Amino acid sequence: APAWAQLGRIYRLLPKYFDEDARENYMRSADAFHRALELSPDLPLAHNLYTYLEVEMGQAKEAMIRLLRRAKARGSDAALFAGLVQASRYCALLDASAAAYERVRRLDPNLSTSAAYTYWMLGDYEKVMTSDREHVSFVKSYALIMMGRQDEVLESYRHSEKRILHPGAVRIFGG
Repeated sequence: APAWAQLGRIYRLLPKYFDEDARENYMRSADAFHRALELSPDLPLAHNLYTYLEVEMGQAKEAMIRLLRRAKARGSDAALFAGLVQASRYCALLDASAAAYERVRRLDPNLSTSAAYTYWMLGDYEKVMTSDREHVSFVKSYALIMMGRQDEVLESYRHSEKRILHPGAVRIFGG
């Protein structure tokens, strides 16, 4: 089941980063997630990763309801709350998204979430800085700019460009 969930994630991401057929890959992604949940209906990883596909398909409310039901029964699964960070934000429930993030941090401080975007939307730029763990982070860069720290953004991109496999990639993404 975890492998099917990860395959679903890969199919969802292919059209995002490569010239791939989005419709076909979204269908493959949905099939992989359904297979994962068929094999292990309570697998928090699958529920978390499936949330991103649902949100992108305009089903954030359905994802949020599904995750809330699961979280009520399994309140110690950090991955379920990580999914709620995303789904709640897309339902315009920013405070609920931030609360889900705080729950994730208590349960598993190393689990990655999309909370930085919630804090960006709330205008809490300091929280963006502490909640985003990406090496090259666009939302963190935007927050730095909003805080008047443009020099740090430029230095961060220069440093990142030296570390990544394709140095021109930072320029491609606006760095």
